[in-house]
Amino acid sequence: MQGDNSKFFSVADLLSLNLPGYPDTRQGWNERVKREGWEFREVKGLGGPGGIRKEYKPPADVLVLIYAHQPTAAAHSVREPAAEYKPVPPEGFVLVPRYDVQGSMGNGSVIHSEQIVDHLAFRAEWVRTALGASPEHLVLISAIGDSMEPTLRAGDLLLIDRSVTGVKHDSIYAFAVGDELRVKRVQRLYDGTLIVKSDNLGYASETLTPDQAATVNIVGRVVWTGRRM
Repeated sequence: MQGDNSKFFSVADLLSLNLPGYPDTRQGWNERVKREGWEFREVKGLGGPGGIRKEYKPPADVLVLIYAHQPTAAAHSVREPAAEYKPVPPEGFVLVPRYDVQGSMGNGSVIHSEQIVDHLAFRAEWVRTALGASPEHLVLISAIGDSMEPTLRAGDLLLIDRSVTGVKHDSIYAFAVGDELRVKRVQRLYDGTLIVKSDNLGYASETLTPDQAATVNIVGRVVWTGRRM
């Protein structure tokens, strides 16, 4: 299989990232990628039978977590050591990474790149008090489409709280279905059904059964938006 080298990881690579909430053993990772059916490719190298090993392409929500947890993975193969990049924020501010990722507000958009393109500074006190969030859980992406107008518009910057991994309140969430990253208002019913809504009345709501909802990976909740006037 062909693809961007920065998007494929061996089991050893995945283990070395120490992702919170994910396996901490090789066996655990092998079982997870097999159970979830991750896309893979076979490459020459040590670590596999006959000098061939498998490298896996994580789903969209896991890629975002990888790059939020270890930004250098976006620009360098994790099989090679890379200098750790830690920009220094101004005093009293925190820096939030902005990714070259677009969350579709229409019919879904394939993620083209998860690479960090820059950082934006936010006042630390505002993040803690107004958002009630931890800076290390925040990422920025861009919005495309018109289904969430007038609340959100194409080109808006969306601040996503990655600590929110499930639908608990009727809020706007970024979520991944396969390779599509979408931004919609989501409501969870008591039986596990998800109602996916658009603020633009020209778009119909979607109802996902509990089985369908199980395939949805919540990337995070939209907690702030900024736009150019």
